[in-house]
Amino acid sequence: MEKMEEMQAAELARHRVDQGAGGYYAKIMDKDQIIARRAYMRSILRVSFFWCTMSNAQLDNMRLCKAGDDFIVEDTDNREFILRIDRK
Repeated sequence: MEKMEEMQAAELARHRVDQGAGGYYAKIMDKDQIIARRAYMRSILRVSFFWCTMSNAQLDNMRLCKAGDDFIVEDTDNREFILRIDRK
């Protein structure tokens, strides 16, 4: 993923995918945006055994945003978790 695409995907990951019903931090996205968003989220979440197994439907209803060196993951029940990535 090139840098600009990654930045756009990171911005999209801050929102849930709006499937037409609206919702908390939901945003309407086209097919290409949804695919880029999922790829970005999977590239971050793959480091966690718990988060790496999420389905597309689950990812579409989750949010992910960078917070310093860590990430905040908001799951499908609106619970927030800190994901620390060891960069050693």
